[in-house]
Amino acid sequence: MDELFLTPEHLRFKEEVRAFAQKEIAPRAVELDRAGPKSFPYELMRRLGEKGLLGITYPKEYGGLGRDFTSYVVAMEEVTLAYEALGPNCQGHLVGLLPIYLRGTKEQKEKYLRPGVKGEKLSAFALVEPQAGSDAASIQSHIVKAESTYILNGKKAFISNAGAAEIYVVIARTKGTQRHQGVHAFIVEKGTPGFTIGNIDEYLGMYGHITGELLFEDCRIPSDNLLGDEGDGFKIAMETLDRGRVGECAQALSIAQNSLQEAIRFAREREQFGKKIAEFQAIQFMLADMAMNIDAGRLLVYR
Repeated sequence: MDELFLTPEHLRFKEEVRAFAQKEIAPRAVELDRAGPKSFPYELMRRLGEKGLLGITYPKEYGGLGRDFTSYVVAMEEVTLAYEALGPNCQGHLVGLLPIYLRGTKEQKEKYLRPGVKGEKLSAFALVEPQAGSDAASIQSHIVKAESTYILNGKKAFISNAGAAEIYVVIARTKGTQRHQGVHAFIVEKGTPGFTIGNIDEYLGMYGHITGELLFEDCRIPSDNLLGDEGDGFKIAMETLDRGRVGECAQALSIAQNSLQEAIRFAREREQFGKKIAEFQAIQFMLADMAMNIDAGRLLVYR
């Protein structure tokens, strides 16, 4: 099916990423997942940066590969196929850097985008709050302007790469404003006074992917770290999510594909009533439905 929507160049890139992922990532997947909650594959993220896979769509002038977004989706499929937790790490990094690329000044791009693209520093995008998930306009984290700084207070939740990242793009509003008005985007560096990491979430699997809380208490942010203009924050957030969601779809495809392959393997090995269960038509129907839904999903993603 790949030939339907991928160019020869995309297919070559897909093979390159697959070879790397299967050689360097897949052999460590079980080890990393058994390491337990709060583990993070720093070394693999560094290797992805060295291969250019953390800066696929960013210009070569900032150390990226300068490829199109289809190349990014292709890479996310292959990386996630090798280890399901690594795709969300890359995705969290992408959406952390994307606002800087889209709205950052030249100075901000040199300071934050360049090391992020190379994998020297990881990034995170901080929008979600305990009471503001899908309804992003209801965020309560707020800022007060004080001369050449902004004083930030609030709490973010379920943030990918929390604690592992060094660069955070934080969405907050002017205190007293409502909904889409008065929302801003800021770059906040790890270690800034008043900024701490809260609880790290625990899941049933995918332990190599971290999400957690970000806590801000009278955190002073230099005015130079404002992204875009004041009031641009909600639009910046939506621009980021519009692009970022496609990468998450690629991860879902990979997880579904791995599930299908595991189901096929089991059906060919498991015996009941004197035959492999893969020989039973009822099992074949289920496997066929899984394959059909994955193909339909892939067509939607690449369109």
